[in-house]
Amino acid sequence: MVKLIKQATMQAEALFPIGTVSEQTGVHSVTLRAWERRYGLLRPSRTPKGHRLYSQQDIHRVKQVLRLLEQGIPVSRAQEILRKHATDEQTDLAEQVRLVAGEDPWKQYTSLCRRSIYKLDAKALEKVIDEAIASYSLEIVAHKLLLPLCTDLYGQCCLLTSTRADHAFWYQFLSAKLGAYYLNTHMQSRTNGFRVIVIGVTCQMVYLQTLMLACTLGMQGFQVSLLGADCRPEHLPLVLERSHFDALIYCNPDTTVLAGLEVLSRMTKTELLVHYLEPDKQPALPETLKLLPLAFNEASLQLESLLLARTPHPQDHHE
Repeated sequence: MVKLIKQATMQAEALFPIGTVSEQTGVHSVTLRAWERRYGLLRPSRTPKGHRLYSQQDIHRVKQVLRLLEQGIPVSRAQEILRKHATDEQTDLAEQVRLVAGEDPWKQYTSLCRRSIYKLDAKALEKVIDEAIASYSLEIVAHKLLLPLCTDLYGQCCLLTSTRADHAFWYQFLSAKLGAYYLNTHMQSRTNGFRVIVIGVTCQMVYLQTLMLACTLGMQGFQVSLLGADCRPEHLPLVLERSHFDALIYCNPDTTVLAGLEVLSRMTKTELLVHYLEPDKQPALPETLKLLPLAFNEASLQLESLLLARTPHPQDHHE
């Protein structure tokens, strides 16, 4: 009876738990809590037990913050812009962004990275990357800066072999940086988080994609185990038999690997998923495999929802 009254109250006031807001906006619950605690961007109400409840206005605010981040505004300045927009409604949000942002920050970050790469200066390059991730998030920095730079430098070295050292330096630096990031997030992941295996292929871009996905999953509480590109589906039955894993994600598998994963799906209860860097170029998937969204945070949220639906988990995802 109490539960029914609580649900009726939430519907009447249009209040939503953090899990629902996360699903509607694509922003993980960990990030929503950080926006509230660190920046004061959200002010959800609380249930008697302390669980957060968000209004439609809160959800609208989350979507506004996402728009600002996409346009290069760091989350630390989002509050300032939204406050100005609220007091000066005649100036639309896009104009407020233009007034505050000035020059495109991604052009600035790209220029600084290129300058450091040209000098093979790892220390300066790390400083730029760290500042970008601190101001935005790994997800946005990956899609706005890291992956575009990978593509540009690879194309450049294909045209001018004299610049191959630049590409080699960038790839080795980024591999080491993301590898360290992965280990750090892995050490901080929840001890009762869902266990996930992530596998990539030998292609450099896909390897970096695999590392970024592993880092994102680790930050969201998953326990992630990375396997090398030489690990094929036929090598996995024994691994899945001797140690429990909730999911296995293969990045950019070709048709041969997909066929192997389809066979594996008949031998294990582990959820099998794939993640493509270019979804429009993916081959047809067997019905036994599920496709994760391109965006790393969205992939994390979809994976969490899928695993929660399959098996109740002790971790409270709705607080």
